[in-house]
Amino acid sequence: MKKLANGPHWLATVLLLAFPPFSERATVVSAASVCDESKCRATRTHPWVDGDTEWTCWVPVENSTNVTGLCVEGFEGRIVEDVPSENIGGSVRVWFTCCPPDFEGAVVQQCSDQACSSPDWEGGGNCWADGFQEPMTCSSSKFRYPRWTGLMSLIYLQYVCCMSPGDDVYIMQELLVARVIWVVLSSITFVVCTVFILAIVIEKKTRIQGYNLYLVFLAIPDALANLFIIIRNSLTISGAPVDPTVHIFLASVEYFYAAANMWLNGLIVGQIHYVLRKSNKCVRVPPPTVPTVRKQAAGVYLFALGWFAWAFFLYYRGLVLFPLDQVVNIWIVTRVLMVAPPLCYVIYVCVHVWRHSLLPRSGRTRVLSLYFLRVVLVFLVTWVPYFVIYEIAWNVTHSRWMVHISYFLGSIQ
Repeated sequence: MKKLANGPHWLATVLLLAFPPFSERATVVSAASVCDESKCRATRTHPWVDGDTEWTCWVPVENSTNVTGLCVEGFEGRIVEDVPSENIGGSVRVWFTCCPPDFEGAVVQQCSDQACSSPDWEGGGNCWADGFQEPMTCSSSKFRYPRWTGLMSLIYLQYVCCMSPGDDVYIMQELLVARVIWVVLSSITFVVCTVFILAIVIEKKTRIQGYNLYLVFLAIPDALANLFIIIRNSLTISGAPVDPTVHIFLASVEYFYAAANMWLNGLIVGQIHYVLRKSNKCVRVPPPTVPTVRKQAAGVYLFALGWFAWAFFLYYRGLVLFPLDQVVNIWIVTRVLMVAPPLCYVIYVCVHVWRHSLLPRSGRTRVLSLYFLRVVLVFLVTWVPYFVIYEIAWNVTHSRWMVHISYFLGSIQ
């Protein structure tokens, strides 16, 4: 285990200055005046990292008379008498909190590690989250405020759920600002996609053209995914109690979105490539009919639903069937299989079109050439950087700000 290393704090500082009202939500409770279970430093086995440990406020009952030194500097441990003992890992344990040495008030429970609702990949929730894809959320209306313990493993933060916000201002406000930006970008994208879809389907002249329908079916997953992003982040920002399964569903929707968008882009590029090759040989090809486009889009959507179901399964039961290292590798392979085929195909088509000069500079197919270039530009400028930054952030640098940027790119594509 390790504490959070210093990172590029300038970005968060600028964002916090840009959004000063949000600092009010994280109004801190002075750590010098109240007890705080996020300061506990007893250890136990990490729930999903073999050979690692995490901090906890649960101690074996036989050690309950010696908890004074199990807190951060400036605090001392005190047993919370009104919290029932628990049998954890075959050992009866009691709950303690960390209070200032001169604290004279009633020693009551301020936080809980049983209200955490970040998906644990085993069908429940735990107190480890990246704060973004797996938000730091709580399932209790009493202990509803996530509070960082100061511990980080890879990109994941350990937290507890408390009755009030704590003094971990920087990390929590950084995540808050990142989510607000995500909501703003997703809201803009959702509105634009919705207007775009309506503009095409309302007019009969535009909706009976196959190439226009391709764009509609591309925009539908975009609109749905960004709507779910807005819902997910709004739930997290509001602090509303949320069951882990809700987060699993909302996170899995992104796999439907990515698969539907990328494979439909590949299909459209393939259709245009066919027309350009035939046109280069002076063979006229009629545009795709509405029924054909609908059947193709339905097939891609069903295919994307399969990726959604697979992602939901891994989020929900992955660690039940596989050890952590295998689950991580399965996720990597999943993303590669989902992304690589359409990406490689689009790159191949671009190279083939360029080498054989298939893009006409004039004539009726000139419009189709521009259509092709726009599809390819959006595909390569947003999706490729998104996946590259995402994989580097998660598997190489373990950088939270790179994760934020990757999701922002995914939202605006």
